[in-house]
Amino acid sequence: MKPTPKNKDDLQRIVSRAAKEAIDYVEQDIAPARIRAAKYFDGKDTLGHEPGRSKVVATKCRDVVRSSKPGLMRVFMATDKPVEFIPNGQDSVDTAEQQTKYAQYVFNRNGGFRLLNDVIDDALRKKVGIAKVYMTEGEKSQIFDFELGPDEFAMMAGADDVEIIEHEKSADGIHRGKAQQVARKPEIRMESMPPEEFFIDPNARSIDDFYCCGQQRELYVSDLVEMGFDFDEVSELGTEGEPGEEEKEFRQGTRDDDEDSEDPAMRPVLYTEAYMRLDVEGTGVAQLYAFVMAGTNYKLLDHQPVDDTPFAVFEIDPEPHTFFGRSLVELIEQDQDASTALLRGILDSVALGNAPRWAFDERNVNADDMMNGEVAGLVRTDGTPIDKFFPLNTTFPAADALAAAQYHDMVTQNKTGITEAASGLNPDALQNANVDAVNMLDRAAAAQPEVMARHLAEGGMTRLFRLVLRLLRNGEAGPVSMRHNGEFVDLDASQFDPDLDVTINVGLGNEGEAVKVATLSATFERQMGIWNTYGPKNGLVKMTNIRNTLGDMLMLSGLHNVSRYWQPMSENIEMQLEAQAKAEEAEQPPQPDPLVQAEQIKAQASIQKAQQDAQIKIMQAQQKAALDVRSAQQEGQLRMAEIGARDDLARDQMILDGVLRAADLLGKHGVAVDLNSIYQMQQQNGGNV
Repeated sequence: MKPTPKNKDDLQRIVSRAAKEAIDYVEQDIAPARIRAAKYFDGKDTLGHEPGRSKVVATKCRDVVRSSKPGLMRVFMATDKPVEFIPNGQDSVDTAEQQTKYAQYVFNRNGGFRLLNDVIDDALRKKVGIAKVYMTEGEKSQIFDFELGPDEFAMMAGADDVEIIEHEKSADGIHRGKAQQVARKPEIRMESMPPEEFFIDPNARSIDDFYCCGQQRELYVSDLVEMGFDFDEVSELGTEGEPGEEEKEFRQGTRDDDEDSEDPAMRPVLYTEAYMRLDVEGTGVAQLYAFVMAGTNYKLLDHQPVDDTPFAVFEIDPEPHTFFGRSLVELIEQDQDASTALLRGILDSVALGNAPRWAFDERNVNADDMMNGEVAGLVRTDGTPIDKFFPLNTTFPAADALAAAQYHDMVTQNKTGITEAASGLNPDALQNANVDAVNMLDRAAAAQPEVMARHLAEGGMTRLFRLVLRLLRNGEAGPVSMRHNGEFVDLDASQFDPDLDVTINVGLGNEGEAVKVATLSATFERQMGIWNTYGPKNGLVKMTNIRNTLGDMLMLSGLHNVSRYWQPMSENIEMQLEAQAKAEEAEQPPQPDPLVQAEQIKAQASIQKAQQDAQIKIMQAQQKAALDVRSAQQEGQLRMAEIGARDDLARDQMILDGVLRAADLLGKHGVAVDLNSIYQMQQQNGGNV
């Protein structure tokens, strides 16, 4: 049979039937298990109880879920890159890094922590957690007053994003009033879906291998009108018999029905969004389409081809060859029943031990007194012997029951991997253990949580980020300014490649961060060794690599503002620094030839040696001249001393001769001679008279 194009009636029949079958399958086969798990989580039981006995319930399901969720959340939120795109060539290295940054930016902007909390909680309790990723138009409105001339007012009033609220025109032609400007920008939305809103056919094996899947929920008539559908067409569609209503009521509680709302725009309508592969055009090749239906009769309103379904599925224990796996609550429901029975038995045993039952003859003993359980209460008798009422022997099996309860706790821990030693609640288990034993115990305790985290990462997280990149590439998001490698850059999402390989960077195990920091420290030492040995142009390590290593070390230590400690660095910045260094080098005078410079140094050394020799000779000549002068001075002094001595001797001889002549004259002629005057004249004339 040759394929033929399908008209609207054909599509209405095929799609509505497929959607009904998928919804019925979820409603009949999956929803009861989820409702039962929700009851166990809320502390309800199916055991029943006897009047007068304990009704307590052991909340193992809730305790295990609450204990395991923080560890799973920490696995994904311990790093700023839980999912990273891997380049498939040298040309895509920077693109892959930008994609990772941008996808993480979208994830954080949409409340990534809350989103993960919801889908992980649903996966632990309700088999699967569903996250939906889609493109929508964000609106930002601003109301302003205006006072414009005719031309400016006409231009403003003709704009598509401006709505006139108040307007008046004065006699001089000036337009005054108030207007509202609505700026619309495409943006990506992520949201967690209630599991009861999701449906898929029973033969589906995964979110990539199905016949029909989609979402069914309540919307208001106003919501459908905003989507572009006709008010008269959707206002008469109702919500009676909504699938998943029991599960939704258990989750939300009973709500007032808005079916009879006085405002027709606020009447609820059942909205169904189905995804199927059909050969609509009759080419023989089926293509994925999105079908929009409304009302309990699944009236087809619109359909269009799409690249992929907008759903990311999170599971902690998937079952091969089927879509729905097992939740953590399902694994321990029977253990909760056993623990509940044991706990009730222990409490009843303690109660009977404290207040045992009595046997008595009510003809001889007052029955009201026997029923009074107050301390020191009196029991009246008619005087009969005391042995007419006596306590009934009651066994106390609490010790055996406690041992059985501990055994069931161990069974639950083995199933879930949530142990006291792993959570630090049982320090006695680690008292006498060495480091290797502690690490082995730690790894063994983390085995099950690691498997659950890996399922969540490889399934939901990987697909979640791929959907973000696919919408960015196919949508009209346009350039976006964001921080990349410590600097703000404009990224064009249309150039991204969502088909790049994806790796998961979840911190599995308690030693994940410490091991990463140690590895980065060793990497930094090797990088600096290569840099110091071979220089900046070593071809293996750049400043960008070193800065990334230092930045990742700070990020793992919890310091996310890396730019506060290390300046931004990228290949562009490195090129700018190299160009600046070359320009500064060009401004400096040219360096001489090393050989010429060596000869100049040699000549300078020879000149310096000759100068030193000349200085030595001058110093020696000066020293000799000084010695000669000193010798001449000493010889002159000796001669002067000799002359002085001779002169003194001659003076003394002259004086003596004068005395002798004076004496001779005095003796011969009697003439006295004044010798003192003669001596004074000799002194004035230098001794010569």
